[in-house]
Amino acid sequence: MLDLKQSYLTMYSLLNDLYWEKTKNDSLGGMLSSLNPYIYANWITADPAAWEDWIDSVKKITDAEFLTHKEALQASIVFLEFYMTEFGFEIGWILDDIKNMSSDNEIWRSFIKKAIEVSKLY
Repeated sequence: MLDLKQSYLTMYSLLNDLYWEKTKNDSLGGMLSSLNPYIYANWITADPAAWEDWIDSVKKITDAEFLTHKEALQASIVFLEFYMTEFGFEIGWILDDIKNMSSDNEIWRSFIKKAIEVSKLY
């Protein structure tokens, strides 16, 4: 089970890795700059509204305080769909890749593990 920050960090880490490893897509880069949780000491996103958007996305999946790996993946999809339609970020290809990912996918699990480790630092 993941708390809200761990599930958010999982999504952010995946997107950040996709940006640096697969593409340097300007739209994704711009989005990541507002989503960055490492800029401020309190671990809230660079744009505080993005954290509220994350909470809203999670609430569309579950009211629970802790998310399963599957729920974290589903919340990530809801969040990215919202950012694509609401703010016009050109991330459809990323969204397609994530929609085709299962919650027990080795890649998704590796980002969960990373998020849990990072969350222990704060």
